[in-house]
Amino acid sequence: MTFADLVIDRLARSVQRDGQPLELTRTEFDLLVALAERPSQVWTREQLGEAAFGEAFDAFDRTIDSHVKNLRRKLDPAPGGGSYVETVRGVGYRASRGTATP
Repeated sequence: MTFADLVIDRLARSVQRDGQPLELTRTEFDLLVALAERPSQVWTREQLGEAAFGEAFDAFDRTIDSHVKNLRRKLDPAPGGGSYVETVRGVGYRASRGTATP
């Protein structure tokens, strides 16, 4: 799967940019895959938590914010500037519109 300039291999659980591997934690990888699979969807923290941790995720936990922050730090800037992950105030997160691949 491609997401902007990233190549995501779900089976190998790897991400590359320009042929160079990016080191992501399991949770960061799962969050990236969820966002990349549905780039137009706005995800609540609870939905992203379920995608990364399964049904046992505590919806009131701000852990997702921390993981998204770390993911942004490892990935950004996106092509053309900005971030791969956009904050939707009062709701959650989505893939940045400029990174969506048709």
